[in-house]
Amino acid sequence: MASDSMRESHIVADKTINSGQNFRNLVENLPDGVVVTDEEGNHIFVNPGFARITGYSTEELLEMNSHDLDSSSNGRTFEQLMKDVMAGKLVEPVCTCIISRKDRTEAVVEISATVTNWSEQKRSMFVIHDVSESSQAEAALKANSELFRLLEDNTSDIIWMVDLDLNITYVTPAIQTVLGYSPESIVGSCVSKIVDKDIYTMLKKTIAEMIKSGIGSDPVVVEADMRHSDGRFIPLEIKGRVLFNSSEEPIGIQGISRDITDRKNAENELQKSEMRLKSMFNHMSSGVAVFKSVSDGEDFEFTQLNPAAQRMNKVTEEFVAGKRVTDVFPGVIGNGLLDMLRKVWRTGESCLNEPVFYGDDRISGWREHFVYKIDTGEIVAIFNDVTSHKEAELAQEEKELYYHTLLHSLHDNIIVIDSDYRVVDVNNSFLDNTEYNRKEVIGRFCYEVAHSSSVPCHEKENNDCRLLEVFETGEPISSRHIHIDSGGIARYYDVLLSPLKGTDGKVTHVIEALRDVTDIVEVQKERELLVTAIEQSAETIVITDIEAVIQYTNPAFEQITGYTRAEAYGQNPRVLQSGEHDPSFYRELWNTLTGGNTWSGRFVNKKKNGTLYTEEATITPVLDSSGKIISYVAVKRDITANLKLEQQYRQSQKEESIGRLAGGIAHDLNNLLTPILGYSELLLGDFGPGDSRRDSVNEVIHAGLRARDLVHQLLAFSRKQTLNYKPLNMNRIISDLEKLLKRTIPEDIKIILNLSDHTTPVMADIGQVEQVLMNLAVNAADAMPEGGSLTLGTESVLLEEEFTSRYSGVLPGSFLLLSVSDTGCGVSEEVKQHMFEPFYSTKGEHGTGLGLSTVQGIIKQHGGIIEVQNRPGGGTVFLVYLPAAAEPVRSNDGVKESVSLQKTGTDTILLVEDDERVRALTLALLKQQGYLVVPAEDGTEAIAIAGSFQGRIDLLLSDVVMPKMNGKELFKEIHKISPDTRVLFMSGYTNEIIAQHGVLEEGLVFIQKPFTIHALAGKIREALGGKGNRLPQGTTAMAGSVKRE
Repeated sequence: MASDSMRESHIVADKTINSGQNFRNLVENLPDGVVVTDEEGNHIFVNPGFARITGYSTEELLEMNSHDLDSSSNGRTFEQLMKDVMAGKLVEPVCTCIISRKDRTEAVVEISATVTNWSEQKRSMFVIHDVSESSQAEAALKANSELFRLLEDNTSDIIWMVDLDLNITYVTPAIQTVLGYSPESIVGSCVSKIVDKDIYTMLKKTIAEMIKSGIGSDPVVVEADMRHSDGRFIPLEIKGRVLFNSSEEPIGIQGISRDITDRKNAENELQKSEMRLKSMFNHMSSGVAVFKSVSDGEDFEFTQLNPAAQRMNKVTEEFVAGKRVTDVFPGVIGNGLLDMLRKVWRTGESCLNEPVFYGDDRISGWREHFVYKIDTGEIVAIFNDVTSHKEAELAQEEKELYYHTLLHSLHDNIIVIDSDYRVVDVNNSFLDNTEYNRKEVIGRFCYEVAHSSSVPCHEKENNDCRLLEVFETGEPISSRHIHIDSGGIARYYDVLLSPLKGTDGKVTHVIEALRDVTDIVEVQKERELLVTAIEQSAETIVITDIEAVIQYTNPAFEQITGYTRAEAYGQNPRVLQSGEHDPSFYRELWNTLTGGNTWSGRFVNKKKNGTLYTEEATITPVLDSSGKIISYVAVKRDITANLKLEQQYRQSQKEESIGRLAGGIAHDLNNLLTPILGYSELLLGDFGPGDSRRDSVNEVIHAGLRARDLVHQLLAFSRKQTLNYKPLNMNRIISDLEKLLKRTIPEDIKIILNLSDHTTPVMADIGQVEQVLMNLAVNAADAMPEGGSLTLGTESVLLEEEFTSRYSGVLPGSFLLLSVSDTGCGVSEEVKQHMFEPFYSTKGEHGTGLGLSTVQGIIKQHGGIIEVQNRPGGGTVFLVYLPAAAEPVRSNDGVKESVSLQKTGTDTILLVEDDERVRALTLALLKQQGYLVVPAEDGTEAIAIAGSFQGRIDLLLSDVVMPKMNGKELFKEIHKISPDTRVLFMSGYTNEIIAQHGVLEEGLVFIQKPFTIHALAGKIREALGGKGNRLPQGTTAMAGSVKRE
């Protein structure tokens, strides 16, 4: 119990000494140590700064005597200093002493000592500045602050609740400790029982104001004396807030009361404590200034200045009090101290700066500052005059700067090596030339840096390093040496080794100066390397004299032109002329060269075998030192293959542009053509066989069909049309088509079928394949106006990668080769270059220019290749390669089904089309066929109709792309309502758009807009016949719906 009482006394004493006032914060945060001892030298107070200096904790120090810190070194001891102070023998204001730390190391300290009254007793007080190290005691400060916080937070408090009439409804047992009442005896009583009338009135008024502030207001803190059960009044700090119910009505007050008797008693000791702290403040050897913030931390006013600071800055405290630091010391704006004060005030983090110079009309010198913020919000700056130290440091830096400036201004590589063969310094030229950085070099052995070796040069055989000789003789030596840089590259240097001697005449360092002569040594190697590069260059290099006589050609010239070096030597470059350039071309070339300028351009030249090729050339005149032309150098590159690729690229870009146009307008055109064709067919049905108006309507239908075919051709060309891929037997298709061909082409053209018996099936759209055959056959017939032979052939071939790699997107493998040849006039090279371009025609106004471009589009969409060749002896052959199918031909594939048009239907069709014109036409067509038709504008309306329809819906006829809900999604919803309903999809969009909506999956029937009555009727019968009666589960796009680029 005695130890507990002593500990509580210590806590009370600590809280008294370390109060929230300015001097307490100052002492606790000082980086210097503060110690108070009694007459026997026992420590009765130490601050964290002294603990940091000694390495002991404050608790250990408080158990120690001053002699425990005495050092074994000679000089005045700490104990002796204490005795001198108490005896009044200390005359110097600051003295030096050596003390022993906890880790047995010694600290040199400057001590300012004085005698002070401590609790009415004579005591020694010491302010100790550690001059052996300058780190601050931030960690100790933080730990001490946390200790105070814990002590305050763990004080026993009274927690209570009262109603709005101040009747006590709840109180913790702590009330018995503080006021002597048991909770049972006080609960239910009014607060007026334990306070006098004035306090009770004040509490009532305070509570009324708290209720008026409403929910969310801050707690209110008041101090009041409350009556103890024995009649005494105990000062309490009361903190409370109003409680509200869910209706935001006040129902009571809750709070905490704390006994502040000790605090009140401590206040009586506060003035004594501040006097003691002020004595420390006044006796510090460091200058201390205390500021308060003004202008929101932009400037600071002096509130205190200790005597040391007054002496250092030649001002008095009275002079600076209340003045701004920028007014008294305007130089702080420029030297960074003002920014330092602002930062500490803003962040609360302490800051120690490097020495800065300050000068004005009154003072000048170097200062070192430690700045921190105290609990009051004020800023404390502790500073020392370090002018003498800084001036010595600057003088040394000036000497080093002179040395380094001299060292780094030399263009030679300089290395300074000590007697241990370690590199101690290098200049910038060395770093620039070797690509080392300074950290990689300094401290390493010179033979590691120069030779990447772990063995000293003098220990090697065949050593040419003279460094050891210079250390031994003290004489300079020059030589040529090879160094290996950081990249492992050998460089040649002229080396001068110069000794540096100490005061005893011995060599302490050697300066190695290296001049790079690698360029001279390597010039022959570079020439050899240049010749090798020219000889192995892939570009043609030709050198001629001023008369254009060939003097040199490299091997690339032989490979490209076919002329050997011996054949070319002595010849004029005109041996390569192709005749493609006129004389003015060559005149301009030679005018440029003879004028001393470089010529760049393209030649179409001729190889030895007569083949033409295009090359890009740069021809440069070579000048001697006087500027006279002595020869010409031509560097040329064969770009024939590149030009072909560029031409193919431009063609593909042109096709892509037209394809985008076709895909963009297809939907709108198809929706426009649908009512044109449909209403025309309906109108035709209204006219009798002899009606003259039938011819006009037929012309409209014919024009509409031509427009539809034109759209299909554009889509075929752009590879965006909807295709139905199936395994096909090409021989059967050609045989079936033969009769139609005979009726289509003139009778004087003989049709010959050369079909292989062992052909592989192809995965193709039968309609598109027939269109390819018809287009090629008709073109062939047009090429034989006088008659001739048209031959259609098939055979299976295997294409290698060497062949297919010339065509984008075509993979090697098994193909069916379809050939269409004629005995006509053939095609020119000019026509062959453009014949597959859209809208290119040799038939004048009789051709659309889309025939062959459509054919090429269809073949590419099938993943195939089309080529054209002139036949020996006359005529043309088109070669079409189609990829072989992985599936066998089914019995009904390749055979067109004939659909019997049923004139009268009895089924019910739910028609869903967002285009009003197409919906109206389709409704009319279906009604004409006898169907019961229920129209809807979109998917939402269709679902509502299906849900309320009383009869059976046999077929859903729906557009694919619609607002709100697409056709596929609509069918899923209808299928939930009527599982037996079948579906037929229609659309005017391109294949890729339709495929995105999942319509081309296995089991779903589709019709492309625009359609005729006959086509629509056939597709309806197909859908009602069973193919469209189930929704595919988890299907993907079938092979027949894949658009292949």
